[in-house]
Amino acid sequence: FSPWLPNDKAQQSYQLALFAVFCWRYGFGRQNQGNSASTILSKISHISWNHQYKHGFSVGLLPGHKLAITGMRRYDRSSARKLPVTVQILRAVHRRLNFSVTHDRVLWGATVLGYFYLLRRSEYLANGRKSQPFAITREDVAVLDDSDKPCTTLAQATKVKIRFRGMKTDQFGEGTTRTLRRSGAGWCCPVQAA
Repeated sequence: FSPWLPNDKAQQSYQLALFAVFCWRYGFGRQNQGNSASTILSKISHISWNHQYKHGFSVGLLPGHKLAITGMRRYDRSSARKLPVTVQILRAVHRRLNFSVTHDRVLWGATVLGYFYLLRRSEYLANGRKSQPFAITREDVAVLDDSDKPCTTLAQATKVKIRFRGMKTDQFGEGTTRTLRRSGAGWCCPVQAA
């Protein structure tokens, strides 16, 4: 059994179409949930790239089989749009927290940093007991004064710098650093949140 597709375009397309239907119906890499048409096209693109890299020829779908993928798109559930966090939502969360409780202070800090740094939840929150290897840790956050020296008091703090070791959109895993200054709003400030 060879994991590689044959050089015959019709046979390649047929096998890729079978793979596409399997992924759409049962999922590949997901349990009991089919993949979306766009995810399937991405998988086929990866297969084609590997064939080009290893064997010098790319593989793909013939027009008739591409039409099947178009049909799958029509049946795909549209993903639930996630609405942006607004200042009104932040105010409502802020009003409901008890800042004498450590848990609530940490929750507020994470909320404000997520808002100002436009973070995905996987970039700074654990999912159950699992956190992503690129999730922000305490060591990644530095609260600095005007001369970029670490602060010993909140009064000295003028900016917060976060080192992102990676993220979903970081194609090469290089990471980046972003710095924000005080927001001017005492109740909602990234420097105070850090």
